[in-house]
This record gives sequence, structure tokens and C-alpha cells, in this order.
Amino acid sequence: EAADVVKVAEGVRSQFPVFKRLPHLIVDWKTPPTVGSQCSPQFLLVLSDEYSGATPEIDIALNPRLDYEYESATTELQRSEKGHWDWFFPFALTKGGLNCLPGDYILSIAIRFTGLNRPTLPRHLRTDIRLTVPLASDGEQVLEIDADGKSIVNLQGMDLRQFGTIKLSGSDDAIVNALHVAGKEAESKHDDAADRIVHEYRLRPDNRFEFEALFLSESITDGSKAPKASITLGERNVILYSQPALRLGRSRAADIVTRFLPRSEEHDKHSKNLSRIHADCLLNEDGMLITSESSTGFELNHTPSGDSGEMLLQKEGLNDPYDLRLGQFLKTQFKMTVVPIGNNTNQVLKRQDRQRIEDLAERNHMRQSRLWKISESTDWECVHFKRSENLEEEEYVVICQYVQIGSSPKLCGITHKHLPSVAARILYLNETFHICGYDNSSEVSINGHSLQTHEVAPLSFGDIIDVSGVKLEFDKAYQMHM
Repeated sequence: EAADVVKVAEGVRSQFPVFKRLPHLIVDWKTPPTVGSQCSPQFLLVLSDEYSGATPEIDIALNPRLDYEYESATTELQRSEKGHWDWFFPFALTKGGLNCLPGDYILSIAIRFTGLNRPTLPRHLRTDIRLTVPLASDGEQVLEIDADGKSIVNLQGMDLRQFGTIKLSGSDDAIVNALHVAGKEAESKHDDAADRIVHEYRLRPDNRFEFEALFLSESITDGSKAPKASITLGERNVILYSQPALRLGRSRAADIVTRFLPRSEEHDKHSKNLSRIHADCLLNEDGMLITSESSTGFELNHTPSGDSGEMLLQKEGLNDPYDLRLGQFLKTQFKMTVVPIGNNTNQVLKRQDRQRIEDLAERNHMRQSRLWKISESTDWECVHFKRSENLEEEEYVVICQYVQIGSSPKLCGITHKHLPSVAARILYLNETFHICGYDNSSEVSINGHSLQTHEVAPLSFGDIIDVSGVKLEFDKAYQMHM
């Protein structure tokens, strides 16, 4: 059967010159499903010469959702000897094991190519297939296939006897065609139980990525390589970190110096109750593991670290504030609020954000931080640490994917009340901090040079950044009063 699909693909390629540039998708529906039953359509991705050597990643979704096992077909891909790719997508016309409701269901296929050597070709392609489930009261079942491009349907090889009508819906150039599948003239035999339908779909560039792709600035090309840096906003100092491990303590060598500041006799006395290295914070796939390095331990949400000296801030705690206190004496505890920040409401937007940054990195051969892979599991964009009851004008942010700049404390790790909800983002790529505007309405400039929409620029120490009229200064990492 797979060989038959390959032959169909070759027939399609030879008959239609327009297929020579973009890949195309062919679906062998075999026996189409009825309500309560399952089908396993076979997909064949036909690559043009321009895409040969590229590797596809496949995401599939059915909306409204039906019963199926996976949304990514990437692990199921098989490569043919011709260099094309095929996979199966088993699904049932059920939801939660019960018969699905009648109506329209949209099967969306999104394809992302890696290893594509031609930068002018789109890396993201997609198509949508409409599946219609008829009403139970209808006197006949109707199979409706919707396509947005030139559609070739082979009516040979599909059992159509259970359907009263076959409807092909598409654009004006939709065709019903009998292909020479095996060198013989195909004949439409509706009473042949071996009949099946093979449908070709034209893939199109995915506008969500292709027209909103991030690109590196050609005017600003050099940045300062550093694992951490400071952003100054007026009297406030925000220290940015790119590493998964932070050491907290009163030692100047600690990543976050947990001294009571500015210095005074009383503050120095309180600081001495903390160890030079008091606790370690390690971000991993499960969240953030906090380990005590001091006999006085710590508290997380008023729960002592205890004999184990370890507590896990679980990844499910996204956007929840956690009370972290170092030491055991109430009046001299060093207090901080810790918030893992991330988009936990719009999964589609979150996935698009990651893919846009991954595309930027791949096209420009840029390395991502160790936290990038970890953040795929946690969904954390950044982790925000804020001091409580002492030197509250200093904050600390660990960048997992990026840190957003805006007025919303729920969405942004760097906030200012005069900014839009989200105005800009800082990324960490190639051991360098980069900045870009959030959307078309963002106004971001570096040392007077305005960035275009989707333009990403590296930052250098001493840069003056203007985000929608708010001035920020980028510099080497420093802690206030130290």
C-alpha cells in the first residue's frame, strides 16, 4: 500500500509543474471512518528538489478534539527510498470513548523543516482539512473533503458503499481525476470493496511564522558576551542570569548576595546570621530545587527545609508567588518573593514563540543556553526573585526562554508602570543578551537606533535602551551598595 501511495505521488509530481517548488501532502484515507469507529489515514510528504535533505517535524491537531494518541508525528516518520516522508495518524470519531457529535472537525497539519539550506524558502508550512460528521437523523452518510488548493481525488480503491454521496469541496480548480496508479487506466468502481480515496493537499507557508519571523539586526552586530548583566531603570537594578544554578549567601562570590543593605550596624548584625553560601537554587525539568548549605536552613512558603535540607519549587507553580526566607530566626530572616513566570493560558502562542526563536537560532547558527531545553519541560519563561523588606529596588531574573519588559507583573520579569502590558523581550543567544520588540506596536531603540518589527539586536555594556519612552541602561552585572 505504501508503494501505491509513492506511485501516486510520482504521478502528481509529473503532471503538475507547480509542485516542483513547495512540498505537497498526499493522504490515503483508505476506509473513511463512521461515527464510533477508527481510521488510520496514511500521509505522504512529497519533497521537491529544493527541500531535499531537510528534515520535517510534524504537528497534528483535531479541533474540536477527538480521540487520538499523539499530536506530533515526528517520532513516527518513515523516510522512503525516494527521499519522501510518510506516517500514519490513527484517530476515532469518538471523544472520551463515546460517539462524537455531528458537525465540522478541522484536521490541521503543521510542518517545520530543519536543515533547510535555502534561506529564501519557507520553513513552516501548513494545511487544514475539514472533516464533516453527518447527523444521525440524515437518511444517508455524507463524506465531505475540503481542500484549499488543487485537489486530486482517486476514487479507485475505496469502499464507498456505506456512503450515499461523495462530496468534494475545494477551490474552483478542484479536480476529480483517475490517475495511472500502476500503469493502467484507473477505473472508478463504486461496488469494489477495495476502493479507497487518495487526496492531495497543497501546503502553504504558515503566516504565523513566515511573515513574523525574527531576524538579526544588520546595523547592530556586536554584543557583550557575559553570563549575567544588569538593567538599570531609574533607581532600580535588575540583574539578569543565564545559568541554571544560583548560589545565595552573604559572600561577595555568591550569585545573589543576601546581605541586609545598605550597610549599617544593625544590618551587618543581621547579615552575620546568614552563611557565606546559605542555599543553592538549581533549575531542572521538575522546577527549581532549593538546597540548604547552612545549619539554619530556609523556609519555602513558611515550611522549613527540615533535616533533608531540600525543597522543590514544582514546575506546576507557574505564575504563583513563593515566599523564600533564609535563616531560622524570624526577625533576622532574609526574605524574598520568587515567581516562575510563563504563559500558561495560550499553548499555541507559547509553541509559536519557541519555534520563532529556534528558527532564528538555527538560521544564524546561534547556541541557546542550557535553560532553553529545561524550559521546554517546565514552561517557565523566566524566574523572578524580589527582595522583601530590604533593598526592594533590586531584583534578580533568571532567563529560561526570555524575559519580557512591560507593565504586567504576571507576564513580565522587568516591569514599569508607564509601559504597555508587554513591550519588549530580552533573549539569551550565543552567550549574549539580545533585545527585540514584542509586536508591531512596540517602539524599541538602542543608542538612538530604532529597531524594526521582529528585529533582534545584541546588547553591549553601556547601551542605552528606549522602550516606548522608558529609558533602561544595560551594563555589567552589579549589586547595589556592594
